[in-house]
Amino acid sequence: MIPTGQLPGPDSRKRFSPGPPAAETPSVNFLDVPYRYPTRFAVVDGFRHAYVDVNEFAGEPVVFLHDVASDLDAFAAAYERIGATRRAVGFDLLGFGKSDRPPMDDAVVLHTNLLGGLLTTLDIDRASLVGHGLGAAIAVRFASEYPERVDRLVLSAIPAVDRLSDTELDAAMERWRGDELLAHDRTGRRAWYQSLAAGWNEQLEDELQLRDELAQCVAFRAWTRTVEEAMSSVLHHPVGHRLSKVTAPTLIIWGADDPVASPLSATRAREEIARARVEPLEPCGHLVTFEQPDAFVDAIDGFLSHSASGALEGDVALRVATDVEPWPGLSPGVGRLARRLFEQRDTLESITEGLTLDEVVWRPSNEAPAIASLLLQAGAEVVRVHHEVLAGEIVPDDVQARFGFGTPELAPRKSPSRLIAEVAWAHGQLEAWLRQCTDADLNRGFARPDSTEAATLRRILSDLIEESAALRGQIELLARMLAKRDG
Repeated sequence: MIPTGQLPGPDSRKRFSPGPPAAETPSVNFLDVPYRYPTRFAVVDGFRHAYVDVNEFAGEPVVFLHDVASDLDAFAAAYERIGATRRAVGFDLLGFGKSDRPPMDDAVVLHTNLLGGLLTTLDIDRASLVGHGLGAAIAVRFASEYPERVDRLVLSAIPAVDRLSDTELDAAMERWRGDELLAHDRTGRRAWYQSLAAGWNEQLEDELQLRDELAQCVAFRAWTRTVEEAMSSVLHHPVGHRLSKVTAPTLIIWGADDPVASPLSATRAREEIARARVEPLEPCGHLVTFEQPDAFVDAIDGFLSHSASGALEGDVALRVATDVEPWPGLSPGVGRLARRLFEQRDTLESITEGLTLDEVVWRPSNEAPAIASLLLQAGAEVVRVHHEVLAGEIVPDDVQARFGFGTPELAPRKSPSRLIAEVAWAHGQLEAWLRQCTDADLNRGFARPDSTEAATLRRILSDLIEESAALRGQIELLARMLAKRDG
């Protein structure tokens, strides 16, 4: 364990120090690969797992689960930042890194079953999970089966949301065949990694050079077999039907240029998971921990810090809002939260500027929403809370019709500016109500129509901020998909 305050300095950031060309350098075995943090081992069900445990005696454990063809050190930058205040644990999944490499028929199922035992072995009853690719599939399965053990969830590059046809399955497996990976020379290996990334940087160059070294070792053949087995298992076990069973607050990180995980996966997860929002990264492909390490960790750290129980709640919400000016005419505490909500419409206006009528009603699939319906929903959520929760009254019929109540799939053929104006109208109605409030009212309880428990005004405004941010994330995804389609 490396205790808080003794995290590695800048000299230890590189996991591999470039030396002579691979052909002139002795091969590196997987067990010899230098990780940024000391490696430990735990045996569960007879399998030996490598792991790192940063800030072991801190609270709020966060567990990191890596992707196919990767290892736990891909999250090294996250361990450094997250491990400064929380317990950060990373596992080498079976078949990868320094863990055992047994044959596996159903890797995803096995990894999910072993995860609970690994957590128990490390005396972790409940943790937040961060999963990328294969790790995201494991995290979704575990969170849906053992919700009592998952605090919060971060999912990146969610694979295989829906079952693929045989033709689609063969196409998806094309780049992950073990024999193909084994046959790559250094040029082919570079092309393989570059096909996964939106750009190239020093971190990716270091990773590629390490993989060139590992390709010379005896265990590399077993590693390529594991890659194919793991990816086949992921594709044969889609997680779409499990998403609605996830109860943990969830952050979905999506590389805008990811050639492996479809943007529809992020949209579908946002729709199915009750407390989820999307954070797109751009430019970024599939290798987010190498392409955008700082932005990736920023998103995770912000989510873990500000989204307890899925919302900016209690004194956390007030603390987060202290760096903004209160909305004019409102008391300071109420006004700061209101500003965070009301300024969302400026962001939405910027995102949708220049879109045509056909574009705002476009949907990438029959199940996906259109930008127009999402903009209308942004106003509808505010209207619903204002009337039903805060004022304790039924939303007037004309207002229900105006915002598509009862027809949430409605995608009206209105320009983005007209739809933004509807959001502004809803905000204006809420603002007028908030002008009657003081900061003391932030702790007043209001009964929700669907609950017997009261929620404070602070919690209600915080939920609206989170919901608005989540809708903004969906709209950003669709706008980027439109730009790619038309580009």
